Amino acid sequence: MVANPSLVQIYKEHREAVQSVNFHPFMKQLVSGGMDCSVFLWNLGLKTAVHKYIGHTDTITSVTFSPSGRLIASSSRDKTLRLWLPNVTLDPKICRVHSATIRSVDFALEDQTLCTASDDSTVKIWSVERYSSLLTLSGHGNWVRRARFSPDARMIVSGSDDLTVKLWDRDNGDCIQTLTNLSDYINDVAFHPSGMLVAAASADCSVRIWDCRMRNKLLQYFKSHSGPVNSISFHISGKYLLSASDDSTFKVLDLMKEKVLFNVQGHKGPTTSVSFNPNGGYFATSGTDEKILIWKTNFDGNTDRDSIIPSNLTQERFSLTNDPTSSTTRFKHDGSTLIPVRITKENSDNIRRNETFTANHFSNEIPQNESKAINSLKKLANQIDIMNNTINLLQERLITAQGILKKCTTKPS
Repeated sequence: MVANPSLVQIYKEHREAVQSVNFHPFMKQLVSGGMDCSVFLWNLGLKTAVHKYIGHTDTITSVTFSPSGRLIASSSRDKTLRLWLPNVTLDPKICRVHSATIRSVDFALEDQTLCTASDDSTVKIWSVERYSSLLTLSGHGNWVRRARFSPDARMIVSGSDDLTVKLWDRDNGDCIQTLTNLSDYINDVAFHPSGMLVAAASADCSVRIWDCRMRNKLLQYFKSHSGPVNSISFHISGKYLLSASDDSTFKVLDLMKEKVLFNVQGHKGPTTSVSFNPNGGYFATSGTDEKILIWKTNFDGNTDRDSIIPSNLTQERFSLTNDPTSSTTRFKHDGSTLIPVRITKENSDNIRRNETFTANHFSNEIPQNESKAINSLKKLANQIDIMNNTINLLQERLITAQGILKKCTTKPS
């Protein structure tokens, strides 16, 4: 059963638009970066950021945790890539190779390799250990706004202002395939968890999904936004996709049923970034309104499983009312429900004309021989969660104690 997404937390410490958000792979933390040149680290459940990283001199375009969670990478319009240590306010490692704005950064499976996309029309593969570029992927004819590794880190997908999406061989830098027939520049790209599909978010208000195994084979086409699509994120199950747009909404797309499940306006102004947490139970959105919103997905209808928000924190649940002037619904504090948005005839005809779709495209089943390793990782993650909750409690007590001490030491005027 798929229940309505519910808003559980709001963060607001950035002083300008928040451009990027990303969850820690194991712990209950979130990193964000914005136009205020700051990177914030949040412990989910606390109301304020636990760390603020300062060093960039221009807008931060992208932030991400490494797969182990031991590093934070940030890219910026100041043409630098910076590597930070979570929970430690030390000077970052600074990498300078691109000759223009770095639009995005992404880690491979291991912590030692990452890739960046830049306005210098290239994608670069980096060595974290050497703090230097290993390989330059050249072939785009304009700004490259996004590059990401495939789940197995053997390929890289990139999207550009030259109206193409390219697939690259990570080892030798060869372009494997170029996806075309796009009408506007690409803001974001992402691999499906299976590694067999790739999605692109475009300024033409659309989201497209291709089969990587076939030459330029378009599988699905969604044009449900009324503004440029800025960001996308696949759910770990591979069945859902989040999209964020300049039209102030984010949408939950059901890829198996080929429809838009939920059309939600959570931010005042453009929604800039979306990101599912690793287990898919929550997702985060950010906007030009300087806010970060944390949502419970409720895809399984169970609001208690794998909770990242302490039970003593009041959950603020927003509902929707229909706006008759457009397809977008807006938040009101009433008892109405989320209204699904139908796929347009153009969308439906395009899908059926290009591909007879099956649910197998979006299955992400885990091989049986990996189940033991996954169970061990889950146990380790639970132990880390317990430690993190203890740290959160100590931090809250420290903040309270500091407030009391400040009142005691303040001289009367």
